[in-house]
Amino acid sequence: MNPTHRPYVIANFAITADGKISTRNQTPAQFGSPADKKRLIQIRKRGDAIMAGRKTVEKDTMSLTIPGCSPATSPLRILISKSGNFSPNAKVFHSSGGKIVIFSTSAMPPQTQEALQNHPDVTLELTPTVELPHVLRTLKRRYSVRKLICEGGAEFFRSLLEIQAVDELCLTVTPHLFGGTEAPTLTGLPGAFLQSVQAFHVTQCRVVGSECFLTYRLGSKNG
Repeated sequence: MNPTHRPYVIANFAITADGKISTRNQTPAQFGSPADKKRLIQIRKRGDAIMAGRKTVEKDTMSLTIPGCSPATSPLRILISKSGNFSPNAKVFHSSGGKIVIFSTSAMPPQTQEALQNHPDVTLELTPTVELPHVLRTLKRRYSVRKLICEGGAEFFRSLLEIQAVDELCLTVTPHLFGGTEAPTLTGLPGAFLQSVQAFHVTQCRVVGSECFLTYRLGSKNG
């Protein structure tokens, strides 16, 4: 996807030393330290919007907010879902933060549509299918999003990679080992290769306690 037609995309994940982002039951990723949580907030502050898939937001009980930041100055919260099967009781809908924009389809259950349309901070962007290039173009053109923070999950991140729409990758490598073929990695469960290899280079490496904070940029260092 042409970078000029979309926001600059920064992906942020915490992983175990063996590359897992969650357990095989996809329980909330709570293995990061307080220093990692602080880094997460610092990365969120860089964005005009924070984006995540429905499953990740609900399973990790995410609010996608920045502590101490008023709703008026907070990044937009962008939620993505093909099914639209959101729970109106999810934490994100009851946390004070930026406006919420949901990209979903007409498959969203009518009762869910009604509940979310009545939410004062929610805007629904419903289309026949959820196409990421359209989502990214809409965020830049209609919502003036220049920098977008992606916080997962794995399938969503892989979809961004497939359209070459990840510019920067922030990783926290934690001192844990999960193992298991059913525990997801950054790009999901073991399976097919990406359509093309995506080369990144390290721009920052910092060790804090037992964690390693890494930042990668798209492209080879000499490219």
